[in-house]
Amino acid sequence: MGPSPLTGRDVVAAPVWRGSTVAGAVSLLVAHRHARSAVVRDRLVAAVLDSAGAISHQLTCGVA
Repeated sequence: MGPSPLTGRDVVAAPVWRGSTVAGAVSLLVAHRHARSAVVRDRLVAAVLDSAGAISHQLTCGVA
């Protein structure tokens, strides 16, 4: 999680893997006011990590 080039937004991002190679990323822009809440921030980070993990699994294991 870090700053975004867009005013008033932060970005949450996680890599998408295909085996041992980075194939892309999942990212989410979050209003800065939401990112101030630790509870909301933790939920958003968890959701982005879960999404990246699911896509990585599909790319790596060939699951459609």
